Amino acid sequence: MIARKEKNEFEVDFMKTVASDNLQQYSGNTNGMWIIENENYRKGGFVKAEDKFRLKHFSSGQYLSLTYRSEKKRYELKLDPPTSKTEHSLFKFVIISTAMAEQSGKYYNYISKEAFTRIQTAAGDLWLHVEKAGDKMEAFFLEYPLDDDIFKLVKATSNEVWETGFLISCFPILHKYQETLSQVFFLVGEWFY
Repeated sequence: MIARKEKNEFEVDFMKTVASDNLQQYSGNTNGMWIIENENYRKGGFVKAEDKFRLKHFSSGQYLSLTYRSEKKRYELKLDPPTSKTEHSLFKFVIISTAMAEQSGKYYNYISKEAFTRIQTAAGDLWLHVEKAGDKMEAFFLEYPLDDDIFKLVKATSNEVWETGFLISCFPILHKYQETLSQVFFLVGEWFY
């Protein structure tokens, strides 16, 4: 799940991957980085399966939320500003037990960094579903989970998080530098004419 900036707004987009996909091509791209934030944002530590959480987009700081589209008669995903934390931005992870975990007798109530999960609304009545619509993957919510709607969580290392945070903090400075250079070149160009 990624968020891309389109026309000065972030839009939620999905990529369907299989084992043969080369995920290294997305290395260094923060569009797919999300912070799992507990309903009580002051609570840290491990994420329990029954915990309600919000997904905060790392680069934009916006929250993934549920919205009802009356023209399509269904619920879809959108990004809300950081100031709007509502019931519609609360979700739960539902752990998918794997054959390996069943064989070892280990079934944890915590979401691990390589967990396979389904995503459910916090109220528990809708499940995130993703399917191909034309050239894009489209996400909406169903009243029941489907077998294909399994998501794999991949944890970023602390170094990746630090580097990304540093680069994001540099964007305003670099943007101002770029504007200053543009003005200087514009003035120099006018001076030569």
